[in-house]
Amino acid sequence: MKPRLKSDCRLLVEGNHGYIYDGSSGNVYVLNALGMYIISLCNGENDIEDIINNICERFNNISPISIKSDVEKFITKSANIGVIEI
Repeated sequence: MKPRLKSDCRLLVEGNHGYIYDGSSGNVYVLNALGMYIISLCNGENDIEDIINNICERFNNISPISIKSDVEKFITKSANIGVIEI
């Protein structure tokens, strides 16, 4: 599975947080810094393990188990609300 932001969604960045604008529904979703980083890696080239490994390298002060759980929850929720495709 190589998640990617849907073509009708846009990532908007403002400082340490950002937003996903879903053009098909008009909904806007707020992202924290980790959410922005995860979504930036959802480019259709990285599989979920690649994303987890990348985040573990960047945020080496966070438990890999916690990162794996957070990434999987984020991707599942993002797919369920329709902003990424897997």
